Amino acid sequence: MHPWLGPVDCVLLRPAEISFASDELRVARIECEFDPTGDDVLSGLPGIGGLFASLSGLLGAIGGVIGAAVGLVSSVLSVVPMALAIFSFG
Repeated sequence: MHPWLGPVDCVLLRPAEISFASDELRVARIECEFDPTGDDVLSGLPGIGGLFASLSGLLGAIGGVIGAAVGLVSSVLSVVPMALAIFSFG
């Protein structure tokens, strides 16, 4: 999430480094280098960056559908014990 540009699809150029300092309690410094377009990492493969962006969008959509289905099942299952209690009481 970019502070001014908002959500940005990007590729990490190298693994992130996390550091802690003993004199700064509750502070973690994260250093990472990324390329918003992925051109540096995928320069030899034309069109592959768009493919990965499309795949990422598809996986995000699938994750949203699965999350909605899990929420629906969870809400249905939360009603079942109440229904059973009412049925056994009657």
